[in-house]
Amino acid sequence: VLDKYIAGQLTDNELYKGTQWEKLWSWPYELSLPIFQYCRDNKVRLVALNTDSEVLLKVSQGGLEALTDQDWQRWVPDRKGFATMTKDAGFKTYMGRVIIPSFYIHEKLGILNYTLSGEKLDQPLNLNRFVSGRLIWDETMAGAAVQFVEEKKGQGGLMCVLVGGDHVKYQYGLRARMERLAMRPGNKFGRELQVASVMLNPGPGDALSRDGPMMAPGPDGQQKVIQFSDFVFAREDAESEAPAIVRVGVPDS
Repeated sequence: VLDKYIAGQLTDNELYKGTQWEKLWSWPYELSLPIFQYCRDNKVRLVALNTDSEVLLKVSQGGLEALTDQDWQRWVPDRKGFATMTKDAGFKTYMGRVIIPSFYIHEKLGILNYTLSGEKLDQPLNLNRFVSGRLIWDETMAGAAVQFVEEKKGQGGLMCVLVGGDHVKYQYGLRARMERLAMRPGNKFGRELQVASVMLNPGPGDALSRDGPMMAPGPDGQQKVIQFSDFVFAREDAESEAPAIVRVGVPDS
């Protein structure tokens, strides 16, 4: 569907229907349409990275325990690395400062009766299933991105992954996962795969400026700042406060 759209064989409305947007996604199509149109007009390839809706539904209803061995093998090939990452001190800080507060925001908005991709649930997500869904969501998107750039059609190019801010900031969403997955034995990249995170128009809430810099013990046991992102792009009229960004470890340059 995406390739046909880029080739000019589908209209905007046909793309909407072909991707089952109304069923599989909760955000307004109109917000993403200008990006799709830009890619079509400039022949920029579109790649679908989102988690399989059936897998996300399984996790939303029964947690990670609901996944079969076949599910793990297909969607989380680095199961050991996936589990090890959750024990990282920085990740635990990220969990407490980003993911868990996100759960309570979803609860306040009254949208826990939906999977993270927007499918209706019979019962609202509890904290465990919400967190499990977020982890599997990030892992599978990172895996799909790495897989694409490993393939012949993706080699030698630049891939821009557009996702929500919580998947980007403080590296433990997609960035660290992509680097880990690229380093797995048998992969074609190793250290040659370069990953950089960019936050677009972040505000004070994104940088968690009220709580100060995000810190975690380093290898030497000393507290280290977890960098907000590699780059920050902000429009002059955007609601952002530069000091809030600088405080969490983004270089002034």
